[in-house]
Amino acid sequence: MKGAFILITIGERIKHFRKLAGLTQEEAAQQAGVTNATITRYEKGIIDNIPRDRISALALAFGCDPAELMGWSRNEIEAPDRIKDLITQLPLYNIPVSAGSGQWLMDGYEYELTSFEGVPKSADFALKVRGDSMEPIYHNDDIVFVKSRVMVESGDVGVFYFNGDGYLKKLQGNKLVSYNNSYNPISIGEYDEFFCMGRVVGKA
Repeated sequence: MKGAFILITIGERIKHFRKLAGLTQEEAAQQAGVTNATITRYEKGIIDNIPRDRISALALAFGCDPAELMGWSRNEIEAPDRIKDLITQLPLYNIPVSAGSGQWLMDGYEYELTSFEGVPKSADFALKVRGDSMEPIYHNDDIVFVKSRVMVESGDVGVFYFNGDGYLKKLQGNKLVSYNNSYNPISIGEYDEFFCMGRVVGKA
């Protein structure tokens, strides 16, 4: 058909849907929880083996379906290693994670198996957000999906334990930073008690 075109590469598809969403690379990176350089590498095809949780985050930022973004066939959409079933039950812990000044978060808290739609395949549990430090991406009372037991890199958004408190923040080098500029970064020192509980892979 005259004038039609085909998006062949993953990079081309990402760039296409980003522009359809009216986002700059910087805005797309912020909403998807990755660095600007990562978006550039995706679009240039330097990285084409994109983790499933990143695909879900990109699709959420662009307002499209992960299958549409990646050009998957129906069989690929239904494959068990792609995405979970349409309706999925995950543990939703009854203590919120702070997007603000901190919330104590440790083992032993009760959870309720809760049904969600469109859960990323990699998600292991869900938490409710408290506070506004991660706005405009994550709002108070949002529910985030988290993958546990995973390496979190600089530029990733995760759930972190820091000196007795739990935070939803973006890891940037040796600091935990907020999207909301009203909050100062939290520096991680040599003697601080710090570890990652998991990487945020999406939100309800």
